Amino acid sequence: MRENASYCQKYQMKLANFSSMILASIGLLVLLGCKPKNSLEQFIATTKSKSTIHVIYSTAYGDETKDVEFYVQYKGDHQPVRARAVSAPFKLVSNEFDGSLEIDDEEREYMQIPYFGKFYMGTTKVFPEAFIQPNPLLGMSPFDFAPQDKWKLSTGTGIDTWTTTISTQTGPIEIELNLTKSGEPKSFVTGESTLTVKKFEMLDDQPMSNYQLDVPDGYLPFTKPMELMELAVGRKWSDDQLKRVGKYTSFNRTGPTLYALLDPAEKPSAKAEEWILTADSAYAKVPVYFGVEKEGLCDVKKEFLYNWSSGLPAFALVSKDGIVMGLWIGFDEPTMKKEITDLLKNGD
Repeated sequence: MRENASYCQKYQMKLANFSSMILASIGLLVLLGCKPKNSLEQFIATTKSKSTIHVIYSTAYGDETKDVEFYVQYKGDHQPVRARAVSAPFKLVSNEFDGSLEIDDEEREYMQIPYFGKFYMGTTKVFPEAFIQPNPLLGMSPFDFAPQDKWKLSTGTGIDTWTTTISTQTGPIEIELNLTKSGEPKSFVTGESTLTVKKFEMLDDQPMSNYQLDVPDGYLPFTKPMELMELAVGRKWSDDQLKRVGKYTSFNRTGPTLYALLDPAEKPSAKAEEWILTADSAYAKVPVYFGVEKEGLCDVKKEFLYNWSSGLPAFALVSKDGIVMGLWIGFDEPTMKKEITDLLKNGD
């Protein structure tokens, strides 16, 4: 009986030890976050696994299909700081020291903009917009397009197709990200284009030389060089040569005014136009149109804006007395609103 009791006690102790091991293992898995991930989560994790995305994808360009090779380097909380893109005859580099340079070897022209404290891929004046549209293959999170619960999954043989619908200036469109079961990207599809992945890998930091180019001898600037632009903080704003249309026929500044320099034919300007036409109590907003006649100030002959800014959309905050207080190229609403508020608060 004593032997049986002893056996039972030993068995219970082993069982208790085994149960403790199981519970400890489960707890460790929870602590480590070792739970199964779907292909979309695995893809996002991959894009954050190292600092640099190296991708080659093909896309339609006119009547042909072209390959575009990208390097995009990130730092901190996955913020882009440098980029390089090549698709002959086009080249583009952007970094946090020199700004952005786009080159077209066929037309022998270039577009260069200095660094303004915020990374931007390029102006798309020289390097084609079709090549650098925002997309997850360059590191943009799919959840920046739509929340996680808005992405729907359909599965095929070895491929997961993730789709969601987003709002655009021309109405809602469906976007599609195709991944392998392990999260390797295969293509990104919008209503306008398909980017087909030929190579995708994560790398460590690349040499700074990878993100630098020199303007070849004999190449001409696409627009007037930035240092010769008339638009600069502290200079006098003048719009006398612009045509005033609609309610702006008799417009006069009575306080701080934000002028938005827009080309409605381009998507970034169209997005900025929607915001600039929304009233703001702290300052006036005035649209300045390039190449068209709409209600606002109009540069129908296309002479004014390219003497004032090397990239559109551009924004100039002007004091009541006509002095440029702040200048922005590209449309980043949250940053602009904060900086405008600070400028008005400080009275600069």
